Amino acid sequence: MGTDYILAQFGKRKKSAQTAYRRFIEEGFTMGQNKELVGGGLIRSLGGWSQVVSMKRKDGVIRSDERILGRNDFVNTILKEAEERQIRQLKLKMSHRNIKSIIGEECAKRKVNPNELKHGGRRRKVSQVRDAVALRSTIELGLSFAEIARHLGVSTSTISRAVERTEIKARDK
Repeated sequence: MGTDYILAQFGKRKKSAQTAYRRFIEEGFTMGQNKELVGGGLIRSLGGWSQVVSMKRKDGVIRSDERILGRNDFVNTILKEAEERQIRQLKLKMSHRNIKSIIGEECAKRKVNPNELKHGGRRRKVSQVRDAVALRSTIELGLSFAEIARHLGVSTSTISRAVERTEIKARDK
C-alpha cells in the first residue's frame, strides 16, 4: 500500500490530502492510548489467556506470529503462503536461475536487444520487457526493487510502477 493510496483516503488533491492526514494524526495524539487498540495481539483477539489455554486444550496448536494480526486460520494461511514462496525461490536459486537468465528469456521472446533494455530504452516493447522482468524477478527470485533496478539501469520507483502495472493487467485478464 503506497502513499498515494493512503492520501487518497483524505482528499483528491495531494496538498489538501496531506493537510487532512496531518490533522488526523495530530487529533489521534490528543486522544491518548485506547485500551482496545494497545498490545495483546492474538491473546486479546481470542478473549484473554483463559481462552488461549482453552483452545490449546481443544486443538493442541495455536499458531501465532507477532508480525501477523489475525486469528489462527488466517495466520496459518499467511505463513503457508510465505513458506511456499520461500521454497519456490530456493528451488530457483538452486537451479542457478537468476535475473540475467530472466532478462535473456524476455528479450528473446519479444525480440528486444538487452543493451537497449539495460540503458533505459523507452520504446513500448522495451517497457513491456522491463515490466515482465521486474514482475518475474520479484515473484520467482524474490529480488528487491532496488536490485532489479540496478540490473535494468532504471530507478527503483520505475520498477515499483512496472510491477504494479503488470499485476493490475494480470488481474484484469
